[in-house]
Amino acid sequence: MKGEDESIHQSDEVSPLHLIETGDKTALVCIGDQALSEKIGQVVRELGYHVVVAQKPSSALSRLKYNHYDLIVLDESYGETDGSKNPVLLHLQSLPMPVRRKSFLCLLSQQSVTLDHMAAFRFGANLTLNFRDVEKMQVVLERVIKDNDVFYAVFNDELSKRGASSV
Repeated sequence: MKGEDESIHQSDEVSPLHLIETGDKTALVCIGDQALSEKIGQVVRELGYHVVVAQKPSSALSRLKYNHYDLIVLDESYGETDGSKNPVLLHLQSLPMPVRRKSFLCLLSQQSVTLDHMAAFRFGANLTLNFRDVEKMQVVLERVIKDNDVFYAVFNDELSKRGASSV
């Protein structure tokens, strides 16, 4: 859908299969609060991502079934659940690691502290971001995604040397 003026799409209005041009970075925003999801969608868009907003967990799960997203921003209480029952988080946690590793998961939390690596590990996320720090989201995401890319560049290089598929 390149060429459109607006690259933030409400996923509940279109089919689960979303076609974009090869090489474009994609993001899925899974936040129940529409105003907050639009705000975060705009931040992610400014980072160069084609953004899709899923208003409901069923829509997000359908999207994840048919599409790959480079970045997923997920509210831990998405779908009015706590983190342990969040259907999107449970789906992402169940993915085989070579598949899961291809996406960067930012978990928005009321309880966890921003950049709490142990909380991120516990949830299977790359980053936890407390809602109080949403205003700093662009800077935090830029830094942590860059660090993640550098880390996995070495990992992928080693995989390719050994003839395995890279992430």
